[in-house]
Amino acid sequence: MGGHLVPRSARGSLPDIGDNYVTVITQWAGRSAEEVEQQVTIPIEIQMAGMPHMTFLRSESIFGLSFVS
Repeated sequence: MGGHLVPRSARGSLPDIGDNYVTVITQWAGRSAEEVEQQVTIPIEIQMAGMPHMTFLRSESIFGLSFVS
């Protein structure tokens, strides 16, 4: 009976329980962690920080790799 009722429910009656995530992973082969941080990670962080409803920002820079989420 419950399976029959869910498809008949209006879409607006179901809450949006999913969070939205954005992850940017960038490779820059042969570059030090400091170069990746300055040239890639920080500019991406600045752009992502301006997104509406941003609640959490995490980043990491290692040799040749930037990770921002």
